Amino acid sequence: MNWMEALYRTYEDNAQQAGKNSLEERDLKKRTITPLFPLYHGSQNAQITVVLDGSGNFRRAEVVPSGSQQTIIPVTEKSGGRTSGLCPHPLCDKLQYVAGDFTIWTNNGKSGYKEYLSQLERWKEFDPSNATLSVIFAYVSKGTLLKDLVESKILPVNEDYVLMKKWTGEKNDAPKIYAALGVVSIDAILVRWRVEIPRNLVPDVWKDKEMWDSWIRFQESQNQNTGLCYVTGKITNLAKQHPASIRKSGDGAKIISSNDTDGYTFRGKFDDPAEVCGVGREVSQKAHSALRWLISNQGWRDDSQAIVAWSSKSFFVPNPLIGTEELLDIDPDEEPEVVQYTAEKVGRKLRTKISGYKEKVVNISKVFIIGLDSASKDKGRLSITFFNEMDSVEYWNNIEHWHTECVWWLWDNRNKLWYVGAPSPKTIVEVAYGKSVDEKLRKKTVARLLPCIIERRPLPPDLVEACIHRACNRNGLESWDWTLAINTACALFRYQFNSIKQQHYNMSLDTKTTERGYLFGRLLAMAELLEKTAQQASSDTERPTNAEKLMQRFSSHPHSTWQILNTALAPYRRTLTKNDPEKRDSYEKEIETIHNLFDRNDFINDTKVSGEFLLGYYCQKSFIREEEKQSQPKK
Repeated sequence: MNWMEALYRTYEDNAQQAGKNSLEERDLKKRTITPLFPLYHGSQNAQITVVLDGSGNFRRAEVVPSGSQQTIIPVTEKSGGRTSGLCPHPLCDKLQYVAGDFTIWTNNGKSGYKEYLSQLERWKEFDPSNATLSVIFAYVSKGTLLKDLVESKILPVNEDYVLMKKWTGEKNDAPKIYAALGVVSIDAILVRWRVEIPRNLVPDVWKDKEMWDSWIRFQESQNQNTGLCYVTGKITNLAKQHPASIRKSGDGAKIISSNDTDGYTFRGKFDDPAEVCGVGREVSQKAHSALRWLISNQGWRDDSQAIVAWSSKSFFVPNPLIGTEELLDIDPDEEPEVVQYTAEKVGRKLRTKISGYKEKVVNISKVFIIGLDSASKDKGRLSITFFNEMDSVEYWNNIEHWHTECVWWLWDNRNKLWYVGAPSPKTIVEVAYGKSVDEKLRKKTVARLLPCIIERRPLPPDLVEACIHRACNRNGLESWDWTLAINTACALFRYQFNSIKQQHYNMSLDTKTTERGYLFGRLLAMAELLEKTAQQASSDTERPTNAEKLMQRFSSHPHSTWQILNTALAPYRRTLTKNDPEKRDSYEKEIETIHNLFDRNDFINDTKVSGEFLLGYYCQKSFIREEEKQSQPKK
């Protein structure tokens, strides 16, 4: 099944959701959720609601608060994909289209009022029994919208009676419209309608299903471009233009474009876009609407990049690029005494969660994953960077494998607790290349990680190595950033190592392994702990230890760097001898035990160690701290 057919089937299977906003049901972060649009409809943010009576007279106008601006509007094939030029929407549109006096109250001479009124009249004549449509047409024909908005104090004007683009008075006296504008200029305000007629059950026109159905019937009655639809294999009405605003409102990038007769869209090989392929108008509208809906509800967005996974009959599938914390929605109040989520607890919680998803999609055999990106942020062409169709059981098994195998101790800043989980791709990219990573590199790296998660492909070796290198470079990193880098590098290396080799590393200290990198990591951890403990014992100012400063050199030349560190530990050994001899003896005994595990040739080998060095370093520190914590008397 190709991507467009998959999206078309998704719309068909979820047609009952058309026009519904799933914000209350799904979105805990209160984002703006794009609904599944009725056929031949789209969405725009409206800043003003104009209220009319049953005779087509202006009653009042209201400024729409920023959180309630999303409005379902009818669109034509051209207006749904408009990026430039005059092309009116049929009912709700900007002031330059719906205001007959637009040029009088602005310095902008570019008005689409005549085109808007002509189109609205054709619709009214097609459906003469539609009282709401007749009322709106009667009012718009008067051409006094801006005059009414100015007189009702909704829009302010300057001394020349021109709309004020910016408020120049006292900030506290600014009209409400300026708070609702956002990035929209005042002469590009979009108007929606409310018609108050007795016995009118739905005065808000943008919510009226009868208006939706009226527009659908009108569109299907127009002259059609008949041909073969390559998606359904049927002779049907073909689309001449395809919708925009796919990733968000105002997004001008399109996946399909064939109207560039002066450029290079199809010239050189074809004379007409129909010679390339034909896509049914209804198929195109429904597929694009489903894609908008999916991205808005459950898509992963990073600048111009969007990735979403779904099943056609049960569209809600958690995105493969989220971290374990977000996937499980870890709740610290679940067990108040537990201050960390262990691997066993996360694994159990994850299996329960995924089993629940599997039960919901028990009759669904396929999961679809699509990735989109464009060269520029909101313009140009939108490319499909990734599309995959896979068995739903395989998908869920692979997701479970990633979140239970590519794991390490991570910090949940929202709930203030440690948990065992997989780092998100965004975290991996920032650890490998820094927080100021180039946008193109970030998006490319995320795209490389996606098959590793959903198809169990091996991790890119260069990415794992970049994370290890970053974790070893303590200098220049804040304490929290360094901890995150180490934990992420440990998760990736352990996942890569366990996938390739027979040996299996756990997240607890392995006191029997004799691998040189692991042992050198344990030695470095002991050097750090000894120096840090000595600082605390002498009430010295806490500062980065020599072990932390030399970590990068230690990973490249472990033997020679250990000789330097061991010599530098002498004053700290004396401090502990004076202040805490018992702890000094304990540390010295542990260092000696680690030394005894070395093969002599491995110990004097000064070549670079692998990522096992970080596993030994982390596990040794955790082991000693936990021992010391257990030995302290309970309060």
